[in-house]
Amino acid sequence: MKRRYSSANTRILAIGFVFLFTTLNLQKKISPLEQNDYGMPHNDAHLSSRTTPKPQPTLVHFDPYFMGGFRNQHMRFVAFVANAVNLNISQILLPSLRWGDPYNKSKSIHHELLFDVQYWNSRADSLGLPFLVNYDPNVLEGIIPNTGGNESATTVVPCWNETSGLYSGVDEALLRNPGTNLRKIHTWGMIGQGEIYSHCRRTPWTDENDPIKIEEAARQDDNSTNSTSNKVYRFTHLTPHGGLISSGRLWWEYSNMQKNRGRASEPTLINSQLVYMHPEHVQIERAIYELLRPSHHLRLATENAIQMVLQNNATSN
Repeated sequence: MKRRYSSANTRILAIGFVFLFTTLNLQKKISPLEQNDYGMPHNDAHLSSRTTPKPQPTLVHFDPYFMGGFRNQHMRFVAFVANAVNLNISQILLPSLRWGDPYNKSKSIHHELLFDVQYWNSRADSLGLPFLVNYDPNVLEGIIPNTGGNESATTVVPCWNETSGLYSGVDEALLRNPGTNLRKIHTWGMIGQGEIYSHCRRTPWTDENDPIKIEEAARQDDNSTNSTSNKVYRFTHLTPHGGLISSGRLWWEYSNMQKNRGRASEPTLINSQLVYMHPEHVQIERAIYELLRPSHHLRLATENAIQMVLQNNATSN
């Protein structure tokens, strides 16, 4: 039987406090030139060649951000990555990974501000995890001119809105409103609405994930934007996935993951009380833990904060 002490929980809480404190202060210190339209700064992860997408199925988180506190957001992130692995999708759209700001629900934090994307991508393949890639409509969107129509009609319709940082066609004003309760909004129902974006609604369980077959399916599709009257077939490599109303699909997917732990629960003492815990996380979650290294900016801000505290302590003594 293992014994765990309350001091361990105290250390975890302290680390979590430092993490959130430095993140919030880091936002204030970065130059406005480094911030996007929503005031959330991000680093130069886009400069890495490893974030260049390939014309392959790419999973997109369609919610404005992962919901809940940090732990619940992490659970949803793990479920999202696991979904890509289970569907054999080798790319995740990096700009769609946003973490919630508990102090301002109309804003969100770029994944690359918190975590080292280049480190993730350098080891992802060896651990069987998808790469994190940026959006390039010339790579991830496609058109096939109809042989009987005007082949000059080659305008790509992006299924990802680079300006709003949301999936194309969703109600940005509603989803960015700080008064909106995302748990009551059926965001999935907004995707693919309207003729121009109908090809953007792809379901990973029923639609084809093979790049060649995606093009073949586009040729055979004769409804909405892919009709012969438009003389052009449009398709996308983006596959939207995320939560639904209430706790959301990602939360339930994570809960179901925990039922698949290989080893039985073992008795453990916490604060003198006997509880039963799983000794190991599932393999994919352990792999994710290995790759979630704090970003360069966050590591630097943490080191500076620690040095400042040490200097103040030395001066006061």
